[in-house]
Amino acid sequence: MILVDEIKPMSLTGSSPYSHVKICIFKQQDHGTLWDFQQQLKGVCDQGLGPIPIKWRGECQGGVNFTCNRKIMGARSYGIEESVRDYKGHGTHVASILAGKQVQRSDMLSAFDDAISDGVDIIAVSLRSSTEDVTSDPIAIGAFHAMQRGILTVQATGNDGPSLYSSTGDVPWIFSVAASNSDRKIVNKAILGDGTVLVGTSINGFPSIQEKIPLLYGRQVTNTCSENDARIGPLLVAAMNKNEMNLVKSYQKSTKEPKVQTYRSEAIYDPQAPLIASFSSRGPCEFIGDIIKPDVTAHAVEILAAFSPMGSQSETFIDECPVKYSILSGTSMACPHVAAAAAFVKSFRLDWSPSAVKSALMTTTWEMNANQSLDVEFAYGSGHINPLKAKDPGLVYEISREDYFKIWCNISQSTNAGCHANLTIKELNYPSMAVQVDMNSAFVVSFPRTVTNIGKADSTYVASISGGTKLYITIVPDILQFTTLNLKRSFVVTVKGKAIKLPHKKASMSLLWTDSVHNVRSPIVVYTGNSTSSVGASAPRRFSQNFVILFVSILIGHCIYIF
Repeated sequence: MILVDEIKPMSLTGSSPYSHVKICIFKQQDHGTLWDFQQQLKGVCDQGLGPIPIKWRGECQGGVNFTCNRKIMGARSYGIEESVRDYKGHGTHVASILAGKQVQRSDMLSAFDDAISDGVDIIAVSLRSSTEDVTSDPIAIGAFHAMQRGILTVQATGNDGPSLYSSTGDVPWIFSVAASNSDRKIVNKAILGDGTVLVGTSINGFPSIQEKIPLLYGRQVTNTCSENDARIGPLLVAAMNKNEMNLVKSYQKSTKEPKVQTYRSEAIYDPQAPLIASFSSRGPCEFIGDIIKPDVTAHAVEILAAFSPMGSQSETFIDECPVKYSILSGTSMACPHVAAAAAFVKSFRLDWSPSAVKSALMTTTWEMNANQSLDVEFAYGSGHINPLKAKDPGLVYEISREDYFKIWCNISQSTNAGCHANLTIKELNYPSMAVQVDMNSAFVVSFPRTVTNIGKADSTYVASISGGTKLYITIVPDILQFTTLNLKRSFVVTVKGKAIKLPHKKASMSLLWTDSVHNVRSPIVVYTGNSTSSVGASAPRRFSQNFVILFVSILIGHCIYIF
């Protein structure tokens, strides 16, 4: 396992009283974690970092040809691997965003135990759970043990979107992370022979082509391969939406010698960002109904980071062009961003519990545009993280270890008959609120909550509701007065509504507590499952039809074309 030595909050403005926040990342199926960073990768060098913290108890056992430094303080190789060196690239990419270690699923609990023993503060897991049953999921179990030791576990929600019920990290003691884009968008322009200008999504570092070249589909350059297999090698790529691809097809059929001219990719400003990525897994949870998952979203689209020179950027065997950096997308990229944000918040609040850090990041998010995402909160959770706001959230929702244990008891009652608990997910002091209701029945649901004042000692918070009119929501009391720091105040949110007559429909609003300085926001979601059956039963895998990614194949030189 590998841990980050120092967080530099100066880059986010402000200063930190604590410079050594240790983070551990687990990454599976990466064929290693890092290349030889001492010689190759500036993304994981330790220049400018202070000494290794006294708290650190780990070891550097990275195997063959691997050494540690003050940023990569420790490493362990599990299973049959002889080294944590990366021969594929994805592990290096994730690691250079933060830090990382390959861990096979069978070694997951051992890796959690080692991370806890080493003295880490945050664990980031860039892989999805191996089982649908959370009671046998090594990540859920390991994260529970970590929580008991005051360690926050951050997990990527997965890349199975936009299907509903596809999220991972569903248990409340895991901080699950979705993927969204930034306001820097990379595009590639192509001009057809008839002058039509198309703009596609691509990353093309080659110089712009000064003259038009033949435009072909895969089967036009082979007599033996199928359309899907007719891909000789990667050069340029242009991914376009369905309408633009129809233009390409129409033009290609309209002339005997279709031509196209492509240009080097350029970065443009995307005013709609952040938007949830189509590949990002969606909630709701299949086995734990009354909770919003994922929790938050973070940048994960077209992320530039270090890459192993032994890896193939295109994941094809003929691509032997070594690079030190590459651009990838996935919730694996979002996970280390949120882990770093959690470390940033923790550096200002050393005494905070994992639930307090999580609450701070959830209640201070940038609110996403609900009109831009069909699945709203089940796509992006509470919103897009805002680390600067999170270090001073005003109020936090804290959850005790005892309450987490009661929830574990509730979840595992089918396999643990001796475990009796009377706390439900709705009653857990979670920063967001959700409930699955039966179709065709009016509903009344209550969420008891308690907040702790960590803002100004003498402060008054007033509640308000925003986001729609489908639900009738009351908060009692709707004014919270605090006279000292760390004082707790309790309230009850009651949600009433008419029958929702269709399956898999939802209504959502937001609760906002404000003292004119801090804005503490919590989403509230009511949704229907599949008739009146148990949570997640026969849940449909719904795929969005709004955007279809297609690829233009362009013949270049000796039958090397894009895909």
